Amino acid sequence: MKPLAIFLLSLFTLSPTHLLATTPDWSVDVSRYSGTMAIIGRAVVSDSVLTEAGAVVGAFIGEECRGVAELYYDDAEDNFLFLMLVYGDNLDNEPLTFRTYVPSTDQVLENANRLTFEEDATWGTFATPYHIAPVALDAHVTAFSLPNQPEVEAILNPDTQEILLTAYVEDPENPELDLSSEVAEFTLSPFAVVFREGMPVENTVTLQDFTQPITYVVVSGTLDTAYWQVSLTFRDEAITSLPLTEVPVPFSIYPNPAQDRITIDLRSGQATPSSFLLLSAQGRVVWQQAPPIQAQTLTLSVSHLPRGTYLLLGQTDHGERFNLPLQIAR
Repeated sequence: MKPLAIFLLSLFTLSPTHLLATTPDWSVDVSRYSGTMAIIGRAVVSDSVLTEAGAVVGAFIGEECRGVAELYYDDAEDNFLFLMLVYGDNLDNEPLTFRTYVPSTDQVLENANRLTFEEDATWGTFATPYHIAPVALDAHVTAFSLPNQPEVEAILNPDTQEILLTAYVEDPENPELDLSSEVAEFTLSPFAVVFREGMPVENTVTLQDFTQPITYVVVSGTLDTAYWQVSLTFRDEAITSLPLTEVPVPFSIYPNPAQDRITIDLRSGQATPSSFLLLSAQGRVVWQQAPPIQAQTLTLSVSHLPRGTYLLLGQTDHGERFNLPLQIAR
């Protein structure tokens, strides 16, 4: 047996929260299997990490139990963990599923996780545990800004996993704005963490050079990874600061408020935007498109979007930006 497996087995045996009298009758016939896989994890219930004494996590293939673990408190990381040995062999081709027993409600919860047994593999570490949760855990950046630079606008595109930073300055060719040592303020999907060049990025703490392209590695609570690209452009602040009375918006929206579908009318006679973005109230891109050449209208289905306020942003090839609010009401 591998040293890590022996360590996990000893921790499970000595755990002070070993309260089998109140737990489900989950057990493994270890003599039937030739190998083990280790999981260092946390259990999630109702968007919070489970910290109850006597809580148990079980791993199953079908209805056959392959691993059982109770909570273990790790002082070094201040984590409530479960340390599980999963038994099997490499001929197992069905996915492992997981169940959580919650003592306070006397319930067994089914979880969304699916893993394939890999002999001698280890999922999770004490610093970045593998999370067992009833719902899928994503690796998304959900909000982003440079709190010390209010003139920098951030737009998130979850479809392409891009964070587009735009700095508005007097002279884009010779910007005096120094973004070579700035902190970012961001929010991530629940239980996700973010790394850059192998090092963790701390919210509002880690100094970063935003004058160069950045790649963030966002790791979900289930250790899936997503690569988010950060890029910066400089634009003339004079273009975007003109009042709407001086620069008419070269498109219109109808109906507004809308329910299922909107039409973007481009027949104003002004400069036609070469691209459109539809932003939610949280600043997330929910739609983007470049209109066909010489198009007079664009039609967009909004039936899948929640009710609320959105912003339609149009930009010309010369960098002019225009926006109109859109209400979705049902």
